[in-house]
Amino acid sequence: MTTNEMIIEVLKLLGQIGIFGIAAYWIQKQIDKAANKRLEEYKSTLSLLQLKGISLHSKRFEVIENLYGKLVELEFSLHTLTNPVKFAPDFEKHESELVENSNQAFQSYHIFFEKNKIYFSDETCKMIHEIRNAFYNAIWNYNQPRILKAQEIDDKEMLKEARQNMMKSYKSVKDDIPKLRAELESEFRKILLVE
Repeated sequence: MTTNEMIIEVLKLLGQIGIFGIAAYWIQKQIDKAANKRLEEYKSTLSLLQLKGISLHSKRFEVIENLYGKLVELEFSLHTLTNPVKFAPDFEKHESELVENSNQAFQSYHIFFEKNKIYFSDETCKMIHEIRNAFYNAIWNYNQPRILKAQEIDDKEMLKEARQNMMKSYKSVKDDIPKLRAELESEFRKILLVE
């Protein structure tokens, strides 16, 4: 093989390598471009999911804050209502106002929870329902003598039992409900990442 032939062969080889190199470079750029496009799509999707997660968590914070506020108002209202020691010039009027305030606080708490229970786990919902039931029973027990009086029932045994239930409502509000509330507070702290 002569020098000219060798040069021609080397040039052909270099040409093929060059074409191969150019083709490989172009293919690599296309792959990089497609990969970058997909990466940007994934980043966009991830950002959207993070934004939704942050929004949901913010809403949960707001719901917990409002529900807890209603719980505290209800507990205070019922503690005031069921407390056996009350001083008021017009006791009947004062008592009626306390009953009305407690009923409104109970309805506000209950309705707010029902509208927002989707933000809580089943376990947390059970805790909230247990507190709701304790409040409901305390209101019912406290109001039994008033109900019997309004219905003009004079059965001494029923009245005695109603008065005992009335005292049980105070004990429930004073002793039992705070324990249930402490459990719920602990659960709320976990949700809020405080504990």
